[in-house]
Amino acid sequence: MDSVLAQTSPLEKKVSFPLTDDTIEAVLKKITQQTGINFSYNPEAIEAKKLTHLDATNNETVESVLNKIFQGKVKPVVKGKYVILKKEKISATNQHIILTGYVLDNETGNKISEASIYEKNTLASAVSNPAGYYRIKVPVSQPDLVLSVSKQAYHSQYVHIQSEKVQNLDIRLTPLMDTIASIQPKMVFSVTPDTTHITDGLTNIPVPENSETWKDKLALLGRKAYLPLVNFLTSAEQKIHFSNIKDTISRDFQVSFLPYIGTNHVLSANTEVDYSLNIFAGYTKGVRKAEVGGFLNINRQDVKYLQFAGFGNLVGGNVTGVQVGGFFNHVSGETDGVQVAGFANHQIGSVFGVQVASFGNYVWYNVYGIQVSGFANFTGGNLDGMQLGGFANAAVGNVKGTQLAPVFNLAGKLKNGWQIGLINFADSAGKAHQVGLLSFSRKGGYRRLELSYNELQNVNLTFKTGVPGFYNILTAGITPFADKKVLNFGYGMGATWLISKKWGLDFNLTGFQLTKDTLRWFKHGMFRLGITTEFKFARHFSIAAGPSVSLWLSGKPYYEYADFYTDVPRYTFWNETVKNTQIMAWGGFQVALRLTN
Repeated sequence: MDSVLAQTSPLEKKVSFPLTDDTIEAVLKKITQQTGINFSYNPEAIEAKKLTHLDATNNETVESVLNKIFQGKVKPVVKGKYVILKKEKISATNQHIILTGYVLDNETGNKISEASIYEKNTLASAVSNPAGYYRIKVPVSQPDLVLSVSKQAYHSQYVHIQSEKVQNLDIRLTPLMDTIASIQPKMVFSVTPDTTHITDGLTNIPVPENSETWKDKLALLGRKAYLPLVNFLTSAEQKIHFSNIKDTISRDFQVSFLPYIGTNHVLSANTEVDYSLNIFAGYTKGVRKAEVGGFLNINRQDVKYLQFAGFGNLVGGNVTGVQVGGFFNHVSGETDGVQVAGFANHQIGSVFGVQVASFGNYVWYNVYGIQVSGFANFTGGNLDGMQLGGFANAAVGNVKGTQLAPVFNLAGKLKNGWQIGLINFADSAGKAHQVGLLSFSRKGGYRRLELSYNELQNVNLTFKTGVPGFYNILTAGITPFADKKVLNFGYGMGATWLISKKWGLDFNLTGFQLTKDTLRWFKHGMFRLGITTEFKFARHFSIAAGPSVSLWLSGKPYYEYADFYTDVPRYTFWNETVKNTQIMAWGGFQVALRLTN
């Protein structure tokens, strides 16, 4: 296609002539005198001595005058200071109609630049230059051809093409409003809170840069991250066409090597197909059945049933079916089906189905299904299903289901289900369970900070955190009044049965390491199983008491560290040495004052 976007082309220079009948050679010399343009042509191809009739012209572009002289049969090509006149080659088996003219504002008469001129059946297209001039060559492949002309802020115009081989046709467009906004085509992504209406997410829908929500701001950054790749793989004419053209062109299939090199030409981003094959990379408005790409698939709107790419898929609308990307998948709308990526899946809308990625899955709205990743899963909205992460999971909204990760799980409102990991955090917890080394729920969880006394330690400070069904215990104790102070540090797990608003029953299992006077540890430890009854006597205070059973295990014989065991109760019901391991067990008790949530 001709390049019509240059701003300083010699063909845009203006000339004026009176009514004249002269040779082509003479007219060209007059143009040279007025503009300084030097013409170059093959005398065998251009009949320079032929007479031509030229109507009076006033301040008309050189390109328009040349078209009147040669009737579209000669193509002017700018090369530096020269304009080379090349004769068009039109074979008998591949006939064309050549149309030239200006695109004009119907109200003001101003010439309109960057308007899209195209024919749907043949996919021939052109873009008007800065002077409003266009030139399009349409193959005569069908009997009824209609030329469509579109421009942002204007009503589209449709013109039936006549049978003449060369036509001079000026086209007038009516503006949508009295004041015409100057809209420059550019590639941006949209952010729409209502994801059911997210479409065309890879085009020039305005973006609310001043969005108040963190979710929209991060989603906007996620969309913009793909801009350099999309811009690099699309031509300037394509950007203009999909900014101007609102109609959808339909085809059964398309094959392309690059987004602008294929069977749909530069109108690929305006064309929806059943089947799409992209040798390296391709760009369509949408796919109705299946698409395969060697490297990259780009789709402005929806994709259905199957999409595969060696590197990645970029979809501006919704995906229904199976999507597989060798490295990544990005979907601006919703996904209903399965997403599989060699590295990561990035989703602006919600997911209904399964996401699998070796590194991460990132969804800015809701997940109704399963996310599986080697590192992390993120959901900016609600989770109804399961997250399985190799390192961490996060769901900012309501969670109904399971979060399982070795290190960290985060949830907004943990309404029903499980968090299983080393560290679990929820902003609030309902009928849910947190299982891990340390769990915390800001609202609706179980937290106790208690000061207690038992048969072995005079002073113990213990913190319990989690949910009533499962909480973690961090504890430390000392016998401050003994000659040789016994220190203990412990960790445990527990559960509570909330009998009423004031009464509760706790079941605790705690393991301890003990030492005397110093932090030098001996090869021994203690395990305590306790049951306590809690009575809440004030809003944030309670008392608790109950029996316990302790088991002592030491890797050294009793006689070697006799002074260490001075404070161990003598009323044991099990006391023996088994293969250099001292084992003792006894019954005890505990009383505590608690600060509650």
